[in-house]
Amino acid sequence: MDHCDSYFNKNKKTVFITYDELDRVCSVYKDLFLYIRNLLNFWFAHNNRWVNLKAKIFLRSDLYNSKVLHFVDSSKMRAYHLELQWDSLSLYRLLVKRLANSGNPVAVEYLQSIPGLLADRRQGELGYFPNDSEEALKQFIEKLIGKYMGKNPKKGSSFSWVPNHIQDANGEVVPRPFLKSFVFAAEDQVAHRSEVESLEDDRLLYPPRLQGALTKVSNDRVNELIEDEYDWLEVLSKKLEGQSILMERSEFLKFLTLDNWPEGERETLPGTTPEELLEALEKLGIFIETIAGRMNAPEIYLHGFGLKRRGGIKRPRG
Repeated sequence: MDHCDSYFNKNKKTVFITYDELDRVCSVYKDLFLYIRNLLNFWFAHNNRWVNLKAKIFLRSDLYNSKVLHFVDSSKMRAYHLELQWDSLSLYRLLVKRLANSGNPVAVEYLQSIPGLLADRRQGELGYFPNDSEEALKQFIEKLIGKYMGKNPKKGSSFSWVPNHIQDANGEVVPRPFLKSFVFAAEDQVAHRSEVESLEDDRLLYPPRLQGALTKVSNDRVNELIEDEYDWLEVLSKKLEGQSILMERSEFLKFLTLDNWPEGERETLPGTTPEELLEALEKLGIFIETIAGRMNAPEIYLHGFGLKRRGGIKRPRG
């Protein structure tokens, strides 16, 4: 490795060794941390030694923040880590960029009608880029949906409504559910063309269609987690289906009893006790414990786990 670093230095090149999907290194969850801890420790120890040979390590937040992962100098490594998070403005800019580069000239014309929303011209193969104007993004959503999710401010601001309703228990929002909120709402709107005629001005989405899309977005999000990274959640989702929240913590822990999982799958669980599984769920932002000691779930996971909550948003008929 010293020889490689010297070679790259002479040739004025910097090489990054990238690590991803480290949760797939082995099938036994508790054994993951031995490999990941040693990997982090290795690169931390050699980071200053090698100038042209560096590492980029992508690691899920729940793994990185786990107490089991800590080693002697782990606290010092915080200076080298970057948390990948999305804010509302970045998400809306992503939506605008997708629409602008969808290949539909009508969509481009619709976006260009909002002053300052899009850059003046395409940037080669990268296509159109949205500008940084928050005001232009708010005007875009007002044009698309309306200023409010109803006839007055009591229903909530349209601009903040989607990010607020699809954030997890840690307050984080990821791109796929955000984009799919509009995709599913648009598909539903197309199926109810008669509503378009009653929309004011040149709006395209009826707010209740966006509200109704949340159930499908939640189901899609939970299925995505099960299929991509956390297959152990499938058993939990079946156990919780039909239950109501808020739920007492003691009652919720019964659903996390290891006996609920087949014996051959228990080694893949992120814990060996119900309390450890609950801690993992909280770190993932799937569930949160209230001050009163009751378990709650954000809407992005509520429907996907088949849970019920009294009250809530009225869904459109049809």
